[in-house]
Amino acid sequence: MPLPFGVKLGGESEKNMKNYIKNGDFYFTEDTDINFMNFINKAYKQHARVVIEYHEGFENFSRYHGGNGLKHSMYIGKSCGQIKIPLEICRKDSMGGQALLTNKKAIKKYYTK
Repeated sequence: MPLPFGVKLGGESEKNMKNYIKNGDFYFTEDTDINFMNFINKAYKQHARVVIEYHEGFENFSRYHGGNGLKHSMYIGKSCGQIKIPLEICRKDSMGGQALLTNKKAIKKYYTK
């Protein structure tokens, strides 16, 4: 999938750039499961609170600072950049959050609350 209009990459940054897949409102890395992409888009549109559980060993990669680091309860937000990625939003009135870990090897299960 080509990058959105106006996104220009060159030199070293292009070599390090991951390939993105457009699904609904978001761009996902190519290592994201299609069912998870659809789940995130639906949760974003419905403003639903979601729970995502990660496999052991992904506590540090998920960058979550509460609980055991493996089970996250959040809302889904959208980044402001040219490549819109899903964000972890703690509360409905939060202004922003961190990038959501979407690697299919990391995600154990996911559901709406």
